[in-house]
Amino acid sequence: MDQILATVDSLEAKCPDTMTQPQWEVALVWTRSLVCNSLLKFEADLSELRAFRTELQGKAKGNVDFCTILWVWDQVACLTHAGKEYQYLRQHMLEDIENVSLCAKLD
Repeated sequence: MDQILATVDSLEAKCPDTMTQPQWEVALVWTRSLVCNSLLKFEADLSELRAFRTELQGKAKGNVDFCTILWVWDQVACLTHAGKEYQYLRQHMLEDIENVSLCAKLD
């Protein structure tokens, strides 16, 4: 799981043009929380977890955008029961991203 977290963390420097850095950071914080709280070793199939890690690392080497974040959320939902249960927080992530955007407009 450490390598998965390191890969998620590496995305910080790859903020897409479609988002501000604060919005991107919110998305990454939520995604890191998802990974930490959902990829439980006793629930995950190790071969599926390795395949996810490899695919995520490949994606991180290319162009990333918010669809990459949503892909992570979708994959984690498929990997563990905890990942599926955590999906209700996706809406909170989206709201937080929107709130960051609204706050920037007010400044």
